Amino acid sequence: MELQATLRRWGREIVAEGPGTACRNRNTCRMSIRKPNFMIIGAQKCGTTYLCAALSRHPQVFHSDPKELLFFQRKDVSAETFDDYLSNNFTAAGDQPLVGEGSTVYFQWPNALPNIKKYLGTDLKMIVCLRHPTDRAVSFYLHNYRKKRLTGAEVLTHSLGDVRVSPVTSSLYAKHIERWLEEYGDNMHFMLFDTLVESPTAFVGEACDYLGIPNVCQLRDKPVNRGFELCWDGDSLVAMNEQGERLEGVGFSRQELEDLHASFSDDVEQTERLIGRSLATWKQLPTFLDKQKNW
Repeated sequence: MELQATLRRWGREIVAEGPGTACRNRNTCRMSIRKPNFMIIGAQKCGTTYLCAALSRHPQVFHSDPKELLFFQRKDVSAETFDDYLSNNFTAAGDQPLVGEGSTVYFQWPNALPNIKKYLGTDLKMIVCLRHPTDRAVSFYLHNYRKKRLTGAEVLTHSLGDVRVSPVTSSLYAKHIERWLEEYGDNMHFMLFDTLVESPTAFVGEACDYLGIPNVCQLRDKPVNRGFELCWDGDSLVAMNEQGERLEGVGFSRQELEDLHASFSDDVEQTERLIGRSLATWKQLPTFLDKQKNW
């Protein structure tokens, strides 16, 4: 008790801390708990859940659970809340070389970059997964419909103003890539959803190579966060649920999809230049426009 009283006079205290317990001794928290040294920061609906699930089973990786901690995009980030972020999520990290999380809103949220830089610095590896913007816009629209953030009455090609629910705004990558490259440079790595579709092993292997670990991940046989199945009903692309039933009130005309695709052309060119990878397939209409399956 005498020791406790002495420590309190000096602003310190002996406390029992464990996973999910906020740090009451801030100095101890900062010194003892591992900080993330890699992040998968985006983008949504681009294969990040699959990648995080694979990396979380790698013996050399400690990945947060849940995948998305959604901390650094907040406006109330402070030294105190940062310590709580560490103690609530990373106290169980052992001697694994890599410690990370996968909050996909960080890529496009304005507060995230400066907050991450301030509290974690720039010596950490960042992964961004990208997807054909038209394909992604449809997937993102349906995702938000499933979450009841959209009603189905909203027009796909409208920006909707809010990146959190806008299929258009959230599928524009270039300006965000520029911001992150300016601060993190060679510590940025850009991956393509196309690779996941073609070969999940190659997709995860690319991430492992970048992170400097062997590709010994246990891969899932089934897609994670599986979306709705798409098919044509006349000249409209419609979505079906797992029971094979059409989602009422949700559909996209061929013309609407072609207009949406055209609106992304400049951003695709800029993105291709910035990441230094060919995006030739993105300059063509998504494959779902060629599907012959009808409802």
